[in-house]
Amino acid sequence: ESRSGAHVSIDQSTKEQGFSRVLLAGTEEAVQSATEVISTELTRVMERDGVAGQTDTLALPGEATAETLIPQKYVGWLKGSSGSQIRDMESRTGARVRIDQSTREAGYSVAQITGTHEAVQQCRAYVEAEVQRVQERDKVVMEHTATPKMAPPGFNEVQIPQRYVGWIKGSGGAHIKDIESRTGAAITMDQSTQEFGFCRAMVYGPDEAVIAAKQLIQNELARVMDRDRVSGGGQTIPPPGRNGGPNNATKDALSIVATLLAAVGQAAGSG
Repeated sequence: ESRSGAHVSIDQSTKEQGFSRVLLAGTEEAVQSATEVISTELTRVMERDGVAGQTDTLALPGEATAETLIPQKYVGWLKGSSGSQIRDMESRTGARVRIDQSTREAGYSVAQITGTHEAVQQCRAYVEAEVQRVQERDKVVMEHTATPKMAPPGFNEVQIPQRYVGWIKGSGGAHIKDIESRTGAAITMDQSTQEFGFCRAMVYGPDEAVIAAKQLIQNELARVMDRDRVSGGGQTIPPPGRNGGPNNATKDALSIVATLLAAVGQAAGSG
């Protein structure tokens, strides 16, 4: 109170639910200052006790909050590698997101979203769209695996050397998502064969979508493998783009031939 000028009282009528409420009164500046002081101190003590990160979605005065349910099987997918997909949604919208998994045994978790009204609505739309997308992907996969079509063996799969699996998937699965959106196919990664040095990209959907998606995966795999052969594995390879930069083995091969011809010409000139 002395630091902020706000009047502070503690309402413990909700303590049986595991929390109490801090009630603040005063000018808008005083309430804002008191909120920041309390949040900072709460974060400090929770970090000390090893439970940091639980105050990320505390709403500041004037902020909105929203919740959306996430089927438990999709929580890891939604979060992305080391939380990368959640961080991306936060940076794109300005909202803060916390996944509360205290209900996981009931088969779902809760995405708690805090920020301005516009940021919360936008972020919630992103979360729900991503869950819907992966649910639709699983539906396509289930339909095609339940009633296999008369297709040649290996028609819907691409073998990927294990060292390139992360590259093909992209950060947070971004590259796979891009291929899915461009072709209409559904793609899953089967890593049950990783002990043999490769995994399988399983591609599902109409034949034309499967063929298009496999071609994109094979082109990218050929590109990165050719680059590694040229550089001896030590060169940093720029990530693939949808509209720019070479993305197939033919262009890389032409580049290699041009380099060799130039070297031969220089040698002949110096001789």
